[in-house]
Amino acid sequence: MKERSILFSGAMVRAIREGRKTVTRRAMKPQPVLNGNFWEWAGAGWSDRIASITPVAGHSLATRCPYGEPGDHLRVKEAAWMWCERLPNGLTPTGRQKWHYVPMREAPVIYAADHPDKPQTRIVSPDTGNEWAWRLKIGRFLPAWAVRIELEITAITIERLQDISAEQALAEGVQPFADGGFHVEDGRHYDAADPRLSFASLIESTTGDGLWNANPWVWVVEFKRVTP
Repeated sequence: MKERSILFSGAMVRAIREGRKTVTRRAMKPQPVLNGNFWEWAGAGWSDRIASITPVAGHSLATRCPYGEPGDHLRVKEAAWMWCERLPNGLTPTGRQKWHYVPMREAPVIYAADHPDKPQTRIVSPDTGNEWAWRLKIGRFLPAWAVRIELEITAITIERLQDISAEQALAEGVQPFADGGFHVEDGRHYDAADPRLSFASLIESTTGDGLWNANPWVWVVEFKRVTP
């Protein structure tokens, strides 16, 4: 069993914690290329062939997923407010002071998914003159010791992004609301009568690069939580 990190937005972290999100889709890099009647995918010195537009579960490519294999664990990276000491860290080329923010491991970690607003506490050490304050660590810089959610991969498959089913869209964190639409969280965004269209809106809002219309091949990573 191996452990890897995976990044999620605040909305998706909340969906995982509430048990509404049990799968994530991530674009394959590089993308398979159509060669005659076969889709071919090459990477890291090897190649493989996808014999159909929608590969079956358990295809050999699934074992090449950069997120791991079934049974492996994923540490969820998310944004968090951390109590940090601001330390001098050299000068810029123009002579301005650079700073390094070092989190205190003994201090509480306030996760932005739960508390998006910055805590207002701030102090200055009477001994060193260094400032202590809450500092937002974006998800990819969250220290391993501050990770609070761990997932276990239960299945990996491969498909085109637009092949997602309504059932899978709900497993991605989309939820039905009383007005008959399907949204993410409180319904302020991603409103659609079809959960697939709601998921498409979520993807476009998250990536902002026309990913849904590009319809790339994606890793479909299913998981379950293994931490409280």
